[in-house]
Order: sequence, then structure tokens, then C-alpha cells
Amino acid sequence: MDFVLCENDPMYTSPSEGESYCFKRGNIIFNGIEKAEWLIKRGVTFDLIEDIDYGNIDSFEYETGSFFLEGDWGEMVIHSKNEPTVQFAE
Repeated sequence: MDFVLCENDPMYTSPSEGESYCFKRGNIIFNGIEKAEWLIKRGVTFDLIEDIDYGNIDSFEYETGSFFLEGDWGEMVIHSKNEPTVQFAE
């Protein structure tokens, strides 16, 4: 996924030409998943270069061992006692 970095982030660089934000590619990694539930599943779209575009994560909330994620792609709950980590691409 593409993450938007804020100016106070140590990895921040000026946005690339034609971009409004500093983007950094990476993954959210959930370790020790006990259960993952799709609450609502929506379709995906394609971007200008025909890559699959799942859209944004609009909401990412935590409550007692469960992570709720919601976006254009749908809604899901991931049950895990471990906090997710972010791994950025080189």
C-alpha cells in the first residue's frame, strides 16, 4: 500500500513531481491473527496504469484485541493480541 508521510516524519521527502504528498510504499503486517472477518466486501477499481486500486483505509480502530478496518474495499475485523507493524519497501 502507499502511505502518506507527514513533514515531521524522518523518512519524509518533498513530493514527487505531479504529486501532492510524500508517498512511501509498504505493508501493514498483522502477526498472530486469530481470526479475520469480512463484514462487508466491495469491489475494487483500477488506477490509470491498470493496477488494482483498493482505495483508502478510511478508518483503522483498535478495541481489546480486535482491529476494525474500513474503506472503499469494504469492512473487516482482524482479531489479534499483537499490534500490527508497518514495513516500508526499500
